[in-house]
Amino acid sequence: MRKDIVSMCGDFDKVRVLSVNPAPCPDFTDNSETMISRFLCLLNQLGAEGFLGVQVSSEQEAAGEVLVFSNGESNVTDEDYNWVFAKSAEVAGKSRTESLFGEGRRVYAIEYEPVEAGDAEMNIFAGNDAQPMNDSFGEFVSELLREKAIIRLVSTNLFLFSLPEEIPLRLRSRISMSFPKNARYTEVFAVPESNASLCHISRNCFNRCLIHLWNELQSRAKERSKAEPPVPVSPIQSPDNMQYIPFEVIDKSRDTHIEELELSVRSYNCLMRAGISTVGELMFMDDAALSRIRNLGGRGKDEVKQQLAEFLKKRSESQEDDPNEVIDCWEKLDSMIGLEDVKKQVRKIAAYARMKQDMASKGLMKQTISMHMQFVGNPGTAKTTVARLVAGILRDIGILSSGRLVEVGREDLVGKYEGQTAPKVKEVFERAKGNVLFIDEAYSLVEGWDGSYGDEAINAIVREMENNREDTVVIFAGYPDKMEELISRNPGLRSRVSFKLVFRDYSEEELVRIAGTMADEQGFKIGDDAEPALAKLCREAAGNSELGNGRFCRNLIEHAILDYAERVYSENNPFVDKDFVLLEEDFSSSIETEVPGRKCIGFHSVA
Repeated sequence: MRKDIVSMCGDFDKVRVLSVNPAPCPDFTDNSETMISRFLCLLNQLGAEGFLGVQVSSEQEAAGEVLVFSNGESNVTDEDYNWVFAKSAEVAGKSRTESLFGEGRRVYAIEYEPVEAGDAEMNIFAGNDAQPMNDSFGEFVSELLREKAIIRLVSTNLFLFSLPEEIPLRLRSRISMSFPKNARYTEVFAVPESNASLCHISRNCFNRCLIHLWNELQSRAKERSKAEPPVPVSPIQSPDNMQYIPFEVIDKSRDTHIEELELSVRSYNCLMRAGISTVGELMFMDDAALSRIRNLGGRGKDEVKQQLAEFLKKRSESQEDDPNEVIDCWEKLDSMIGLEDVKKQVRKIAAYARMKQDMASKGLMKQTISMHMQFVGNPGTAKTTVARLVAGILRDIGILSSGRLVEVGREDLVGKYEGQTAPKVKEVFERAKGNVLFIDEAYSLVEGWDGSYGDEAINAIVREMENNREDTVVIFAGYPDKMEELISRNPGLRSRVSFKLVFRDYSEEELVRIAGTMADEQGFKIGDDAEPALAKLCREAAGNSELGNGRFCRNLIEHAILDYAERVYSENNPFVDKDFVLLEEDFSSSIETEVPGRKCIGFHSVA
């Protein structure tokens, strides 16, 4: 590892110059986080020997430039760099790095000691006491550049800086102010054998450092530029040597709720309890990060990876569909099993919207229509699916211009630092213009977050709801017992949310029908002898929100299909009738689910 660190201080041939674009708004975090996401996407494609890095010095910073570099094993192209830095910088020309040890310079590395033994991969930036403030980190970068430092961040989780002479006391102080207490600096020597034992910082630490460094450089670029910021460069198409998933699919899928991955109840609950609610959070988690999710286990980790890959593949394939294909949202809504009260309410809302439009056309109504809603129900009751159909229905009526569903969660709306929340909310509403903004687990904005920026987020949401009422509909979704607390938190919120749709748990009969439909979609039929067993399992699950309603049916059918495969295909017997009919014995697999106060095996309660 010491040799690796010293090699990262050397000279590199594969270098490009980035011209930093001034950020278009006071809050730079969104652009930077997009850049980090794409940067990590590249890293996921590199071999074990590949690496990427960025470097800035006082001379480069004055010219608004940053160097990016890689080694020969990385196979990174200009198109790749253009995609990563599309909104933040322009790739121009070639250059060459210089060794950080040149002209007798002193090289230092930031490292940290884990708080507890065995916690080597912890996110040292988690928690209020450990958050590096933008101002403190910016002052640290400014002090480094004043000291004619060369700053180099390498994707092998290295934060290096080179100085003409020994690090001064004020820079030592800046490090203690800008990083957690367990972080420190260590000098790196040109001869590996003389180094003390060095450790790399964590990936989370590296990500934060890169974000803050880029924010600082964009801020400086904006100060230098008194003219209007340039139009951002458009992202390019996926290069042939990259992952088979198009980058535009990855970008569009980032805000999708994990419910769309169709995970088992156990895996879904583990992720939600770990604070992971969107596909974007999962896309750039490695095996080590998934392994740290409590109670997920090896099987759960494999399931998450497989379902995520299948989800992105389906999204990718859907890009090739006919864009002019018209989906009959009413037909789809009517075909959904159960939800009779919801369907009636949607029809009333649609009729109300048509009436208001007619009145407005005749000059009988001056006020803009407010169509914001609550979707209240337990997990697996099809809230997201109905929200997507409602978006299409409101588009067909003429209330919305686009009619897509833009899904967000707390992390998309609440800032980590003072002053970030309102810009984040504004950016989300700009992205949702002409569409339905679906805030899932909406109560998490304030639940257990006293003293944080949740209330600020609600105030900003109420303000943006008013500012965008002509072409944006907001749907707040969540569990019944928690949504009332959210709506009561702000009087302006209650007055602006006109409709409340209650999604009730599915009955035994409805669960049986849903299971049959899901089996049919997979090319299977439920055998006559299996129907009593299926009905019994659905009877026990009905009304138990912990089992996930429709999600329970999906898990049940998936395990039954696995049992069918083992029964019919395990010995490759050509005389076995492959009729794709699920029998009673296919519904006897042991499946663990989490239910308070009891353990279920094969969906049968055991004391």
